[in-house]
Amino acid sequence: MRPARLIIAIALLVATTTLRAPADNANDGYRKDVAQDIERDHGVKLDWRKYDLGTLMSIQSRIAVAKEIESEHRLRFDWQKHSLSDLMSIQSRIATTKEIAREHGVKLDWQKHTLSNLMDTQARLDVVARIKRDTGKSLDWRKHSLSQLLAMEKPARPDPKQRRQEVAAPPADAPVGGFLGNAIEARIDGEFEGWDGDTIVKLTNGQIWQQTDAQYTYHYTYNPEVLLFNSGGGWKMRVNGVDRNVRVDRLK
Repeated sequence: MRPARLIIAIALLVATTTLRAPADNANDGYRKDVAQDIERDHGVKLDWRKYDLGTLMSIQSRIAVAKEIESEHRLRFDWQKHSLSDLMSIQSRIATTKEIAREHGVKLDWQKHTLSNLMDTQARLDVVARIKRDTGKSLDWRKHSLSQLLAMEKPARPDPKQRRQEVAAPPADAPVGGFLGNAIEARIDGEFEGWDGDTIVKLTNGQIWQQTDAQYTYHYTYNPEVLLFNSGGGWKMRVNGVDRNVRVDRLK
């Protein structure tokens, strides 16, 4: 190689290394910090050099969710054997079955049901309870779909003001992520930081919903799955990983 070309090559190498070094150093710092947090908070020691930042953050979240499940439900799961989405689904299903048992006395095995199935069951039980309260009539929630139960409930709730507040289900050809009769499956578009009383949520299907009840909870997640269902008198939203349903109105 000619001297001039050698000088140019060295200059380019030095310039590239100089420009890249701060970014690499910053990334190394973040990885060290996350590895140290994992060791301090969870007692798990990891060599940060062997993992990229995304993997370390995923490990941190998996350990945290597995610990929450063990603390809240006394069930132990190995975070190394489950993805983050699996652990969050397990957490939501366990919480939902406990909520159903507490509110309606119905015991279900969370391992035998999807979250959507459990949410549909909970919604049907809610409607059956309201019908019994308002009319004294007992119905078997297992023999009727949610839409059938809601149709039965309407005569028992004749208040025109209440009916005006009800949000009609979108048509079958509406552009949603997944429309299941009286339920909608979608994802939140971007970050979700929990409920603060009037939280506005934008979904990836273009819909925008706003919280209407006074529930407050902090839960950070990104692009989580949500289930919306018409519970009679309005819609409720369930965010994957959050153990409570929240009443919402559709803005768009």
